[in-house]
Amino acid sequence: MKNHRRTAMGVLATSALMILTLASPAQADGKVETLKWGDLKAGAGRALFKSKGDRLTVIDYADDGRSVSVSLGGRDFSYYDPDGLSGREFNLDFPEGKKLVLGICLKHGDHYEDGTCTRTTVRA
Repeated sequence: MKNHRRTAMGVLATSALMILTLASPAQADGKVETLKWGDLKAGAGRALFKSKGDRLTVIDYADDGRSVSVSLGGRDFSYYDPDGLSGREFNLDFPEGKKLVLGICLKHGDHYEDGTCTRTTVRA
């Protein structure tokens, strides 16, 4: 009788663990914004990643003469809007569940404004 009770409890515990694991997926979507640095305002550039469809949106919010440079999974993307009013969407393809680093900086010509850079980790 004790063995049956232990087996039943083990099955219930395993089933509950499987349900919790399946019900709580890893965080996939992510967002990064450029940091305040000197006279450059925080949030002048923004990158949004959506794992559904592997879509990356890069937005230039400031008319500061700088482009927004984004790195995702070893690929580099830049966007520049002289009026600081719009963004661009990139349709990408990464292996399902792959862990990716999403980074962002402001860039002036070929020079990165290092103090504006930040990054996060997302899953495709």
